[in-house]
Amino acid sequence: MVKISELIIKTEEMLVLLDNDEGRHWYNFFEKALGELKNSNAHGCRRILSASGGMGSYNDFSLNCYKAEVKRQALWEDIYVLASDLWKENNS
Repeated sequence: MVKISELIIKTEEMLVLLDNDEGRHWYNFFEKALGELKNSNAHGCRRILSASGGMGSYNDFSLNCYKAEVKRQALWEDIYVLASDLWKENNS
């Protein structure tokens, strides 16, 4: 069973990385998702999953600082898997 608390913690970590000018759009995106997750709203998972794929998606975004970008990629993988698993649990 996926714990929503894990997803919330990882999303909060992502917000720290994105709290700058280059990540402002995605900061706002994840901030909305976080609010939904904290309110036990499954739409937060759906919002996160919608960020993947297509032109201009979160997969196309990168941070200029190499260390921050490596951490961002690892967090994104964790967040995506957790959101996907949680979405499946709540919709099966």
